[in-house]
Amino acid sequence: MRLSIILLPFVIGCQNNETEQTLEKLNALEQQNTKLTERAAELQKQNEQLENRITVLAGLPEKSLPEKIYNLQQVKIVDYSNLYDKNKDGKIDTLLVYIEPIDDRGDSIKATCSIEIQLWDLNKTPDKSLLGEWKIPADILKKSWVVSFISAHYRLSFDVTGKIEKYDGPLTINVTFTDYLSGKVFKEQKIIKPLP
Repeated sequence: MRLSIILLPFVIGCQNNETEQTLEKLNALEQQNTKLTERAAELQKQNEQLENRITVLAGLPEKSLPEKIYNLQQVKIVDYSNLYDKNKDGKIDTLLVYIEPIDDRGDSIKATCSIEIQLWDLNKTPDKSLLGEWKIPADILKKSWVVSFISAHYRLSFDVTGKIEKYDGPLTINVTFTDYLSGKVFKEQKIIKPLP
């Protein structure tokens, strides 16, 4: 009898500990279940949106296909592209590149795309000829669209401080333009020379 009285608090303590652990596990499972239910609702909503888009796209007449609405044909590096001394300290510090996407009617269009730009000095040895390389994703690029009285284009500015020792001969700008709607990739290059 005495032994049972001594062991009773130990047994009760063990049962309380097991009950607490079971409650913690149950609480964690309830939280996990809530998160999974919320995620399933989000996925269901996304699925419904995608089904609606498919229905709309499937119902478009053939002449409304993307290549009929939007037909990017060419990418041009505009003549103003060059190296500049923006802070007027006598050293080249900025590369400005103007890129004009052109459709099948010869009009400038704001294309959803990404652009890769390289600046080369082809008079240097191959290991030193690449002076700079930049990649601009679509979300950044769309902020660079400029419309003026005479043209519309992307205006991109790059810091080249310390990359150009001396600008006294021709350099080459290479552009790779990836159009997200059509999947077309355009490659263009332009030789730039020191301004008079």
